[in-house]
Amino acid sequence: MTKICSIDIDGILNYYPACWVDFINRETGLNFKDKAEATRGLSPEEYRSLKDRYRKSEFKANLPIRESALELLKHLKDKGYLITLVTSRPFENYPLLADVTAKWLTKNNIPYDTLIKKSALLSGKLPYLDFHIDDEIEDINKKYKVKDCLCEAKRLLIEQSVVVSRRAVSSSLSSSTGILS
Repeated sequence: MTKICSIDIDGILNYYPACWVDFINRETGLNFKDKAEATRGLSPEEYRSLKDRYRKSEFKANLPIRESALELLKHLKDKGYLITLVTSRPFENYPLLADVTAKWLTKNNIPYDTLIKKSALLSGKLPYLDFHIDDEIEDINKKYKVKDCLCEAKRLLIEQSVVVSRRAVSSSLSSSTGILS
């Protein structure tokens, strides 16, 4: 049987939310330490406006790759895994964001087979999954009732808190390499 894993982009392959806070600080001239502080320090309208500008910009095209995550992806590819990258990025509302994401993946030589929306993963469009790596695992746990955590991979992957979960889902992955939504 084919081995399949899914891996979130933001917060795993890059340093989100630190990059988002960097954008906010650059745009406002302020010096927020983290996302929570920025959320408290900006009005909801300012925050939404900045998020809109962030998504319309090419800022994400130049984000640094988390080298440990890149090494893990290369290792998984060497071990024969089909790698599905997962994102919550709102491509449907920001068409440039899909292009920026694809360019960023190519520019950083990130090995993957498919890119899908997290909503597709949650709706069961990935028919079989050996494990999932995400910094926000709650929704995946709700959908798949994930119980098994791969803590060693979590430790090896990054310095921040990331949850790695393992769950078999039904069927087999289609050969499509497009973005599923």
